[in-house]
Amino acid sequence: MRKVLILLFRIGLGVIALVVLLAGGLVAYLGFQKRNYSRITDTHDLPQRIDKRATEYIARRKNVGLVVGVIHRGQRFVKGYGRVSENDPKPPRRLNVVRNRLRHENFYRGDTGRDGVGR
Repeated sequence: MRKVLILLFRIGLGVIALVVLLAGGLVAYLGFQKRNYSRITDTHDLPQRIDKRATEYIARRKNVGLVVGVIHRGQRFVKGYGRVSENDPKPPRRLNVVRNRLRHENFYRGDTGRDGVGR
């Protein structure tokens, strides 16, 4: 019985040591990533880079709308790409996203008004 308790104690210590080692490795990894992130230089062309990526994304799809929103250094960048629907070729706006989100949330709760928009 005593040998079994000693064995369980050693296994428990091994598990604790492994958890501590993994936690230390995670802290070291996060510190390394934070250090690398702080070294990234600001190229001051974020809107142009977003435009390029979004345009490439839209070009590969037939009927798609995309709204990109980014907050960078306290400034907002929100722009719509593509089209709202097959019948509406205008690019989506931030308001379209909010309306659709409310419409879907209220639909799943069963709380739609007569016009299809939630109350």
